[in-house]
Amino acid sequence: MFKNRKTPGFFAQLGTLFHRDVELFWVEKSKIWITLCFPIVIAILIVYVTHGIFFDTYEGTKSALFTIVSASIYIGMFNALTIICQERDIVKHEYLTGMNLWSYVLAQVFWQGVVCAVQTAIFMAYYWQHIDFPTKGIYFSSTLPEYTISLFLIMYAADVTGIFISCLVKKNETANLLAPLVVICQLIFSGVLFELKGFSKKMANVMISKWGMEAMGRIARLNGLTLKIQKKYHKTGMHFPHKAESAYAAKAPRLFFDWKILIVYIAVLAVASVLVLYRVKRDRR
Repeated sequence: MFKNRKTPGFFAQLGTLFHRDVELFWVEKSKIWITLCFPIVIAILIVYVTHGIFFDTYEGTKSALFTIVSASIYIGMFNALTIICQERDIVKHEYLTGMNLWSYVLAQVFWQGVVCAVQTAIFMAYYWQHIDFPTKGIYFSSTLPEYTISLFLIMYAADVTGIFISCLVKKNETANLLAPLVVICQLIFSGVLFELKGFSKKMANVMISKWGMEAMGRIARLNGLTLKIQKKYHKTGMHFPHKAESAYAAKAPRLFFDWKILIVYIAVLAVASVLVLYRVKRDRR
């Protein structure tokens, strides 16, 4: 692609490669349908399974939000899991003939951001029509933009994780083997399924699921919802104190901090993807 006597600069290559990614996407009709239909199918299943439990009780809402976060991570990661390793030979050839790897990877990162934005819009359009979300947001008059921003950042962070894996490994098969391990770690260290202590609690700090759940929980005002047992014994006058979790405190600075962590996660992995891809010049054909 870059065989001219004068090699184009970073931004010129970035534009060219981004345009190529868009063209390749539109050429593969099956990929278009998968990209657009997959979030719709997942959203339908989630709404069906979680019907009636959203914002009814603390436990039910927390589980429903965790399901949405987990689905977003899954979709994001598998958007880009093999996007680079499947054309690694081409990448090596183009790199040795003048292609800038920063332009190449960042073009993929930016294009995947567009894909994630579309998928997030599809997700939220369906959720908003079928789930009775609270109207008052933390930053905005509606929770819609806050949920949309959070879901986008969760999905995009997972997508860039997929790009990193795709840069790290040489074969699609290896990437497909690593992906379930990464997803399982996201579930285990989310802080939702188990109470984390010691080293496991520190491990959670590098998980998309933890920061994604915190953001979603704050917007949903989880700490203000009643427990199942409180609802069950409400008429009896029995009191069951609800211990609020600081991770879900509906505070604007904390929500912004969760978003900032996810943005940093995206930036760090994008840079790491480029750095590990430099090993491509040592690949054997």
